[in-house]
Amino acid sequence: PGPDPAMTSLLRTALSLAVHESPPTIVDQCLNNVLVGGFDAIVLHVNVNAPLDTELLMRLVDGVPALRGVVRLNPTRLPTDWVAPGLLHRAHIANFRWLKTQCAFDVFATDASNTLLVRPGLKEHLGANTMGVDGIPACGWQSMWEANLRRDPLFEMVGEACRRNQIEGMFMRAELFEQAAGWIEGYEQRYEAAIAEGREPEKVPREEYLFSTALAQLGHEPRGTAYMMMRQGSALGWTSYVADQPPVWHNALAVGQGFSWEPLEIERSLAAGRLLPLFWDVLADHVPPIPDFAAYKAGKFGIKRVHRPVDDPIRRLVGDHYGYRQWTLEANALAG
Repeated sequence: PGPDPAMTSLLRTALSLAVHESPPTIVDQCLNNVLVGGFDAIVLHVNVNAPLDTELLMRLVDGVPALRGVVRLNPTRLPTDWVAPGLLHRAHIANFRWLKTQCAFDVFATDASNTLLVRPGLKEHLGANTMGVDGIPACGWQSMWEANLRRDPLFEMVGEACRRNQIEGMFMRAELFEQAAGWIEGYEQRYEAAIAEGREPEKVPREEYLFSTALAQLGHEPRGTAYMMMRQGSALGWTSYVADQPPVWHNALAVGQGFSWEPLEIERSLAAGRLLPLFWDVLADHVPPIPDFAAYKAGKFGIKRVHRPVDDPIRRLVGDHYGYRQWTLEANALAG
């Protein structure tokens, strides 16, 4: 028999959000994660380079009863610019460490601010699974970052054993995150030593490699999947899965890039209570093919990428469906 849903839902879940956009958008993001995802605590990290009024942000947050006392702002602000220097992992680790001084939690998840939960049931899913960490091999299948990764201290440490994970919707038990963060500190020492020697930092999204690699090195084989489903044509292409048909590879250079979610897909999904995309697509970053695609689909509860403005039609659809849209609009009006 599987885990008792009544027991798994009692686990305290915490979410780390890396943000940098307008306060009303962050309020909308938090409402989605609290009222759809059931998170007991959210910790925000604001990019140090973002011109964001954090006092206004927390006034808006505290003005929403559902968020008051649930959403906290980490006073530490680090650079989280993507790729170069590629240090977003530091923000999530800083959030984890700071939140531990504020409240107790059992499960820790990480996400970005351009996602939305669409399907209910995430809290039970987090409680029933020890982790949701994509742990595919990082080398040997034409990853767009592989050449840079091979020049990074991480490759010097573990070589071909490097793994690749999706950071949006990644989750694990708090004790596992603590262990992974400790292993990553060893990497940080190697990284800082290399920089001190005059090496230029490689353009690598390190948060997409460090956590799964750390878990594997510690003997905790990554398993499951991040609960956010990405929709974006990459420079290399992507793989589509339609019903039970064989996977189909698409060349992004021939078809085009920047695919986004259609409101029709979200309307269908909300009505059904599960994700019903027009097609299931998996980025080239998820090659080799997923061994258990049914389990992969069962582990997806939300979507990425969602446009950040609060008047985005998908944000409106989801907010209206789950009954929190009015709080987003009130925050937007108060922000001017």
